[in-house]
Amino acid sequence: MERTNPIEEAQRYVANAEEVIKKANYDPELNIYTDGKYVKMAGNTMHLVMGYDGNKSKKVCEAGFDYAKTIIERCALLYPGTECA
Repeated sequence: MERTNPIEEAQRYVANAEEVIKKANYDPELNIYTDGKYVKMAGNTMHLVMGYDGNKSKKVCEAGFDYAKTIIERCALLYPGTECA
């Protein structure tokens, strides 16, 4: 069984979610993403806040990504031999 680096795996999940959210059609006037399908898909990739309820607020989505990255960075300090990108 191949052992994967959990920090790298978590970073990959966040990167994938950031790519998905780009498809959600951001409306700068309303400050929201207009396509809830992609918001939910991105949120469910790293179980972010927008995954379960499809919250379309750009600020909420960005906060979810920021919190996920912070958690990964802190975990990386405890996992030997890893660095955050």
